[in-house]
Amino acid sequence: MIFSVPWLSAIQPDGSVISRPILTVNLARVDGRFVRETGLVDSGADMTMAPRRLCELLGYDWSLGTPTVLRGIAPREECQVTGMIHPVEFYIREAGCRLTIPVCFAETDGTLLLGREVLFDAFRIQFDQSQLQTVFELV
Repeated sequence: MIFSVPWLSAIQPDGSVISRPILTVNLARVDGRFVRETGLVDSGADMTMAPRRLCELLGYDWSLGTPTVLRGIAPREECQVTGMIHPVEFYIREAGCRLTIPVCFAETDGTLLLGREVLFDAFRIQFDQSQLQTVFELV
């Protein structure tokens, strides 16, 4: 199964346009219903991350997750992100597949960030910046 997704383009305050690779996914709530979210596909992120508000929307008790501290390329303490990890079932409609992905829900107002763990194992992902498309191939 192969499908492609156009990048999301947005006009910045300075008038420039920035385009980013995205994927719309359906996330299973604890009651079995699904919530549709669009996330940024980030090959530089080890783990999928989401804001705490999404954890609560899915019906998870944030405090019952596995505590973690994530660090990026900057070793400074102020760059650390603390959060709670919960396994979340993702349904990717275009591929007709379900994946259970560990999600770090953090105390942020950010958006869904789709990292490499599980997602990049399930799909061969090609970023085509010249065409502003991402191609996903189910492995």
